Amino acid sequence: MESRRLFSLPDSSEPMGILISERPCPESFDGALCHRFELTSRGDRVSGRLLTPDAGGGAHPLILLQPGAGRHKESPELDLAAPWVGAGCAVASIDLPLHGERANAKFSERLLHTLGDLWRAPDTEIGSRDRALLLEFARQGVYDLSRTLDALVSLPAIDSSRIGYVGFGVGATLGVAFCGVDPRPRAIAIAGAGGGAGPPEIDPCAMIATIAPRPLLLVEAEREGELLDPEPCEALFRAAADPKRRERVDAEPASLPALAAKPIWEFLSGAIGVERTA
Repeated sequence: MESRRLFSLPDSSEPMGILISERPCPESFDGALCHRFELTSRGDRVSGRLLTPDAGGGAHPLILLQPGAGRHKESPELDLAAPWVGAGCAVASIDLPLHGERANAKFSERLLHTLGDLWRAPDTEIGSRDRALLLEFARQGVYDLSRTLDALVSLPAIDSSRIGYVGFGVGATLGVAFCGVDPRPRAIAIAGAGGGAGPPEIDPCAMIATIAPRPLLLVEAEREGELLDPEPCEALFRAAADPKRRERVDAEPASLPALAAKPIWEFLSGAIGVERTA
């Protein structure tokens, strides 16, 4: 209930103010079109990147792909999506609040410090100012994701009936809340997230069951057959509702995106109706 009060869908009366411009495509996305976009969300400007196949072919399925804390819309680990674009999907990522083009010298450092403390020790007590910053980051981030989806599904290149969400780390945590309040993503893959850390309003355990009946994949990192974060992972899986499944990959947190790409694509491609060519 606390999470429901914190997160909400956007105000449809707010002007979108979307701007889109074509940009050179990264080498790893050969045969794709790359665009930078910008839109308004609760009075803030949200910057993002949209990659689409260059071959045309009508409206494409869309995958919203969000990296972990301290990363941005063009972080190298997002190159994992190159085969997805090659298979006919559009892929979009945004700079979350206080990340990328939206960074702030004072508050970005405070936010990352707080997130790092919670990742290392989920029971860490955080001060009132850091708690308020974390809650507002989460609220704005979820709102931004929904506004982004509003903007992108209005484009003729996007098939609004075939949307997937993929998130890593904090992108996974916010993704749970986003998909909990926004029913449009048809399939959700969450990697490197766990329950029980931080304020209860943003604990993904409180929201993850609301994703059902849409299919959910939880990807977890392990080493030598043992989960790196067993308690948070088990708590999140227990809180999720069917249909749910879990995949474990032998990876450190930094290498999780690249090593999780294959099981995520196997899960997503079927759910959003894409031929599995990667």
